[in-house]
Amino acid sequence: MYGEPMKVSDRVTVVPVSAPAGRFRGARPLGVFAIIDGDVVWRPATDDTAIALLGISVGMVATVLSLTAVIRNPPWLPSSRWPFSRTSTAE
Repeated sequence: MYGEPMKVSDRVTVVPVSAPAGRFRGARPLGVFAIIDGDVVWRPATDDTAIALLGISVGMVATVLSLTAVIRNPPWLPSSRWPFSRTSTAE
């Protein structure tokens, strides 16, 4: 969906673009077409919240996987499952 063109200055006109509204959500902004001295430039809109949530989610998954590995085999205790344990078994 294209919005109404807005004249920002004598040289620049901006036309907003959005995705149509769905069943459970409103219209989603996609970006703007900027017409500068007759040349058309596309400026995409970024969803900074989604990018931040993705980064937080990746960090949480990495934390959970790291904690699971440490809890299953703590590095400060000798492991009987590891062939080269920290304690010597030679007599």
